Amino acid sequence: MSETPQSVPADEVIVYQGKLHWAIYVRPVMLTCLALTLFNYDLSLYGAAAGVAAGLLWAVTLVAVVKSRLVITPRRVRIRAGTIKQVSLDLPLDQVATVTVREDTMGRLFGYGTLVVDGKDGSHATCASVAHAAEFKRQLRIPVR
Repeated sequence: MSETPQSVPADEVIVYQGKLHWAIYVRPVMLTCLALTLFNYDLSLYGAAAGVAAGLLWAVTLVAVVKSRLVITPRRVRIRAGTIKQVSLDLPLDQVATVTVREDTMGRLFGYGTLVVDGKDGSHATCASVAHAAEFKRQLRIPVR
C-alpha cells in the first residue's frame, strides 16, 4: 500500500490502512432530501433551514472522511478520526490490550462497525463507521506475551 506522510513516520511502512464506510453519508443525504422536499411543498423557510443544516452536516462529514487515518504498521497502530469529537491514538503494538468490534444489524449487512482499541496504559480510542472493522482487527495482530 502507498504511504501517506501524515500517517506514519518515514521509517515505517503501512501494513494495513482502514477507512470510514460510505454509510456516514446517509444522514447528510437524508437531510438534503428533506430540504428539497420542503422546498417542493413551498415551505421555503423550513427548506432553507434544513438546507443550511444539511450543508453543515455535509461539511462535517467530508472533513471527517478527509482527516481520518486508521493505520497499522509493523510497530504501531494509529487512529485519527472525527471532526467535532476527535479521537487520536498512537500506540505501539505491544501496548495494545484489547481490540473490540461492535456491529449492529446494519453494520453486519453493509460491512462496517465501531472499532474500540484499548491500551495497557489506559488509553482508549473508539472509531465509529469503520469499513471492514473486523478485518482491521484481524490485521492488528496483537503480540502475546
